[in-house]
Amino acid sequence: TQRNLTVPDPLNPGFSVQEGKVRSNGAELQLAGEILPRLSLVGGIGYIDNEVVGGPNDGRRLPNVYRLKASAWANYRLSDAWTLGGGVFHHGNSYINPRNTNEIPAATIFDAAATWTTRAWGGRTTLQFNVKNIFDSEHFTGGFGAGNSAWTYAEPGRQFFVRLTREF
Repeated sequence: TQRNLTVPDPLNPGFSVQEGKVRSNGAELQLAGEILPRLSLVGGIGYIDNEVVGGPNDGRRLPNVYRLKASAWANYRLSDAWTLGGGVFHHGNSYINPRNTNEIPAATIFDAAATWTTRAWGGRTTLQFNVKNIFDSEHFTGGFGAGNSAWTYAEPGRQFFVRLTREF
């Protein structure tokens, strides 16, 4: 239970108001391991049931808090130098505003990675290529709403990342 929680003011965007008290209950489970030689998996699921207690939003959920989140990622080591990975990330629905009138829909996103590592030149060098949101699906990760209007934070479409690290 959290007391004196602040939430976005539905009448004055950019300002906050005190909600009073929020009760949260939930559970999280994560498993990780190498299930076959060279194949490792990590996965998890989390569930949060929150409820505003008292005040004008009594019985409603907090904005921008997913009730359900789940993920799974697999890495396959092709050789000492190369690893391929891929995963799926899911979040359930959430609400944009304290009155729970505007909703962010659930979404599932797929990512992939390829990593090359060498211990040459007196240290370890890693070059990693990532693709986030492989299927270029539209999804939202948060928002703010006032009355019947709502602003959401849309994630960009497919993204590519390259990372080079050097350990001495």
